[in-house]
Amino acid sequence: MKGIEISRRTFMKASCLTAAAVAAPHFIFNAYATKGGKTLVVVFLRGGFDALNFLVPLTGADRTTYEAARPTLQIPKADVLSLAGTSDFGLHPSAPGLRQLYNDSKLAIVRGFGLPTSDLSHFDAQSKIERGIVDIADNSISTGLLTRAYSANLPTGEPAMPILAACGTTPTSVLGMPTAVTMSSPTTFKLGSGLQNKWQPIVDVATGELWAGPTNYDAGGTNAVYSMELVKAQAYEPVVPAYYGTSTFSSQLFTVFQTIQKNLGCTYAQIDKGGWDSHSNQGGAVIEGSTNFFSDMLIDLSTALSGFYQDLESNGMQDQVTTLVYSEFGRRVEENGSGGTDHGRGGIALALGGAVNGGKMHGSWPGLNDLDGGNVKVVNDYRQLVAEALVDQMGHSTAALTEVFPSYAYTGPIGDGNGVFRAG
Repeated sequence: MKGIEISRRTFMKASCLTAAAVAAPHFIFNAYATKGGKTLVVVFLRGGFDALNFLVPLTGADRTTYEAARPTLQIPKADVLSLAGTSDFGLHPSAPGLRQLYNDSKLAIVRGFGLPTSDLSHFDAQSKIERGIVDIADNSISTGLLTRAYSANLPTGEPAMPILAACGTTPTSVLGMPTAVTMSSPTTFKLGSGLQNKWQPIVDVATGELWAGPTNYDAGGTNAVYSMELVKAQAYEPVVPAYYGTSTFSSQLFTVFQTIQKNLGCTYAQIDKGGWDSHSNQGGAVIEGSTNFFSDMLIDLSTALSGFYQDLESNGMQDQVTTLVYSEFGRRVEENGSGGTDHGRGGIALALGGAVNGGKMHGSWPGLNDLDGGNVKVVNDYRQLVAEALVDQMGHSTAALTEVFPSYAYTGPIGDGNGVFRAG
């Protein structure tokens, strides 16, 4: 096979560019930073999150129905973590970090949350939520929800990294945003990562010259090269703090924190945590000496989000960053014959941040005795919560929301009018 020929000019060019990047990375990239701007983080729980075994009913008719529907999966009252201000609900015992955030008024809960139209397909429900739609008539919309949220209310200046998807693959929510960065880990975010370090500068320059043309493909390639150089210049800390946990999700959430902290103008970020499709062997409460997968997943979620908020608060960024956590749908009320739960409808959403009206459950609750074909009803449209976050935290006008959510008119905050967020 013929070897790759590299001219002396290309080699010298690579050496000069590498030296320049090392000598002045902040001059090159951080000139476009927007320090102190607001950031909206979305954590998507892919697979269908079992809201009923996370937020457990404790009293009245809801508890009676819950125990009858889940003879093996129910969480015993004695194991449930209590929540300040209510005796009707508590949290799964594997979520102590989230319980503390709720009791400290940093975390809010929205029940009966989801798509207002029934869709029990993972692919279809996720696609609709990530594109900001609910109707089949809007299926032609190809841009993502976060892409349109960004374009409907552009920040001042020219952010270096306006949208970050800290994921293994690009989520639908950022489609149509050429400058969005999809990066599971900063340490592996480069081309030719298997090459020895001495050849990396040559690979970088050769890649840059490859995309030097005038087409849209060239523009996309140029953005990719720019993003890799940008990340390389930031000196991300590779060691995740122990209080985040040890999972891939923990590492990705730490990457989001570092990106916001570096003032790169990160306005929106998304992280995916999949694996919630609990059709079998879901497990109930933690049994001493053993684990179950729902419990393990919940420990990871709770620990990482707690660590993320700890870092935000320690750095005075808690009012700057709002995090929304939700899934494509919930699970059925009744457990199945395989020790699990099947696809349902109404789920749950969490809102985390210093500007959240936390320690409260917002929106109406349909209860467990007025079901939709065996499922919790959706009474709180996912678009209303996201729209509320955009208006109250990200500075969108009501008029701008028509660009974000086709065929939807925002009617104001969820619930009693006090809102999930503190405006501003």
